[in-house]
Formats: sequence, C-alpha cells, structure tokens
Amino acid sequence: MFSCSSDLRRVAMDAHQYIEEYYRLVVYSQCYAANFHPIPHEDYWPSARLPYSLLADPSRKRVKKVASTTTSRARDGLEKQPETATSYAA
Repeated sequence: MFSCSSDLRRVAMDAHQYIEEYYRLVVYSQCYAANFHPIPHEDYWPSARLPYSLLADPSRKRVKKVASTTTSRARDGLEKQPETATSYAA
C-alpha cells in the first residue's frame, strides 16, 4: 500500500477516504460533548444484594514465581555488567 501521506499526495489521492468515521475530529468531539457526572463516594452507593458470591476461588490463585538472580543471556563487551550484591559488615 502506501508508506506515508506523501505517497498519497504523489498519486493525487484523498487520504480521508481511508479513515473511518469514528476517527474523525467531529465524531470524537460529539462523543465528549455530553456532560459527565462524577461518581459519588463509595459511602453513598446503594447496597448490592446479589444472588451469587463475588469472592475469588483461592484454589485458582496464581502462584508467584521466585525471581531469578542470574541471567542466561550472553552479554557482549560493550554492555555494562550487572552489579553484584555486596554485604558490608557493621
């Protein structure tokens, strides 16, 4: 296709015919023309009475992986070597 807008000018094409309506400034402006009302503080929300529970199943919880302290990536001569942890006796 075309790599940039200058290519479109060279072949005298109108780039706007390839842009969807919802990307145009007029449509974008109309989307945000309405008044937005702020959400009130949580204390003012009505209580929800749901016929089901929203608690997560603990058996499906992901297990955290232990972070590795070494890397298997080979570094070239220009890269800075990773700093090693040093402990100082008090």
